[in-house]
Amino acid sequence: MWLAGISVARISAELGIATDSLNRVRARLGLAARTPQSRAKPGEVYRDPTPAEIAERAAAVRKTWTTEVREKRRVTKTPPPYEFPVVRLGDVDDAISEWL
Repeated sequence: MWLAGISVARISAELGIATDSLNRVRARLGLAARTPQSRAKPGEVYRDPTPAEIAERAAAVRKTWTTEVREKRRVTKTPPPYEFPVVRLGDVDDAISEWL
């Protein structure tokens, strides 16, 4: 990465280390320090994606979801099937006799 001219900030972010640590490793490995001529060139300027690009990317991600993942990510969950209460006549007779 160093020889490819990638910036110190990007390399340290990729490796998850501080830039100071990266420079110590660079010196230990005998790699030349960055000079104005060898510094990474500025990359492409960041631009926020358009709403259409966001919708397209979101649709691509949702397409990979399983049924379980889709249900887990829903804001309003699908309710379980309704089970009708069952009352047996014997239970009613028992409750009435206890009440009387």
